[in-house]
Amino acid sequence: MSLSAANVRVGVSGEIFSAPLATTMPTDTSTALNAAFKGHGYVSEDGLVEKPEVGTKDIKAWQGAATVRTVTTDVKWGYEFTLIETKKENVELFYGTTITQTVNHGTYTIPRGGTSGRKAWVIEIIDGVNIKRILVSDGEVFKAGETNYVSEDAVGYPCQLVCYVDPVVYDSALKS
Repeated sequence: MSLSAANVRVGVSGEIFSAPLATTMPTDTSTALNAAFKGHGYVSEDGLVEKPEVGTKDIKAWQGAATVRTVTTDVKWGYEFTLIETKKENVELFYGTTITQTVNHGTYTIPRGGTSGRKAWVIEIIDGVNIKRILVSDGEVFKAGETNYVSEDAVGYPCQLVCYVDPVVYDSALKS
């Protein structure tokens, strides 16, 4: 048995970026992001949660109703996170709206059931010198929770990113 504490990873830091659909994606962990990618800033202390949802169906035999096989019926991949910076990009992303800015304020309408539309995504997870980049070339954010306005916590924008393509992962910790 080979045990190595050096192989244990922690999601110490990182950032979530989005850009218009069809933006050129990076090809590894060291390639600079296309300028179209905009960072969404601080994420709550709950971090990023990877949320695979796999639907299955059991195939039963006539004899004794024994399960003889399980098949995958559908797969949905996504990520959940709560943005805690109140800025134009995050409010537009969360509410699926457009902010009109003037000297004194920004104005927007909260649409019923709106999304910010499909975008390209890069999620970076950093642990020291090790970087994991999750690339989602086609994904969409839906509201995943409530926004609370309380004195002891940051205003948060809970988001659920649904992936319409399989995420591609580059992980510098897995280099040969």
